[in-house]
Amino acid sequence: MCARPDHAGRRLFDPDAVERQLDELAAGQQPDGGWTFNWLDWNPAVTWEWRGRLTVDALRTLAANHRL
Repeated sequence: MCARPDHAGRRLFDPDAVERQLDELAAGQQPDGGWTFNWLDWNPAVTWEWRGRLTVDALRTLAANHRL
């Protein structure tokens, strides 16, 4: 999915599919406010780094799509 509504590739996707993906992204927020990943983590430091990155990415995507 193209994260930004103004991305040139966005028109290639069905608007309903984009909305469903945004719903899924928003629903993935964890109780602590962040987002997590579904691959194997090998130490706690890396886990926190990736969670931080994914959280920022999710918030940027949701904000760009007027979901915050």
